[in-house]
Amino acid sequence: MAGVFDTQGLDSTDDEGDEGGAPLVGAPPHGYGFNGSAPTGGGAATAAAHAPPPAPGGNYGAGPAYAVANDHSTPQPGEPWNEALVRALTARYNQAQRKGTGREFMWYQAITEIQKVRKDIKLQKNKKKIVNLPMKELKQNVYQICEKIIRGDEPLYPVGHIAGDETKAQAIGTMATSHVQKMKYRSGQYAILMAFSDLNALHRVAYKAELCKAGQKHCDSPMKADYMRGQQFGAWKAIDQLEKRGLVVRTKNFGAGVNFTASKHTFSLTDEGRGVVAAVREKWGGGGGGGG
Repeated sequence: MAGVFDTQGLDSTDDEGDEGGAPLVGAPPHGYGFNGSAPTGGGAATAAAHAPPPAPGGNYGAGPAYAVANDHSTPQPGEPWNEALVRALTARYNQAQRKGTGREFMWYQAITEIQKVRKDIKLQKNKKKIVNLPMKELKQNVYQICEKIIRGDEPLYPVGHIAGDETKAQAIGTMATSHVQKMKYRSGQYAILMAFSDLNALHRVAYKAELCKAGQKHCDSPMKADYMRGQQFGAWKAIDQLEKRGLVVRTKNFGAGVNFTASKHTFSLTDEGRGVVAAVREKWGGGGGGGG
């Protein structure tokens, strides 16, 4: 199932009926990047820097600007850096995913913050000052990296960057935004994805029992079946939809149980699943709150 971007026909309910279709409050801002929509307002270079790239076949689509995978060009002093920074940060996001460093969310947050900037981020022509780079919104180390990239003290793409990754990131980002827009806060799918995050299991397998336990604080319904309350499956049933949409992979591990037929399934996130987890955390902040 890995690599399947199932964004067509995504219903607003999961199998146990806890995935309502309520619109999300505070959705990621419209701009170039993961959401793929063109921004409004901005500096003189807004229209050019933020325009979506040509989709395969030459047609313009709704894809984000960083889908231009092999563009190593860097702006000159006085020219806007917005689009180039998104490409630079996306390359680091992709590399973090490949290496399993656990820093994907940091880069994802940085990308969304750069998306929000409606003025031109640029190095002044005298090369003394960088303007409109959001200091308060970016983590200190990310801000410093952005400064070094703009000043030419660090390469646009990190060492080991694989050309073409931005195309995959575009697909993951578009799928993640679509999925989160149809997800209900504190639903079964939300709880399971947050459980992966809480367990630091973004790059390892996890068992049903630990996912249910970690996910319960994030869910308004019992994660496990509760026949006394008429819950035949529990919110855990949402795992079926996560598998169907290519976000989670189930592995059947057969062991020496009764009659040698016992099995204990493990579950792991795909690249797409990790993208959705990042989008969920960006949307809701990862809070658990009450319920459960």
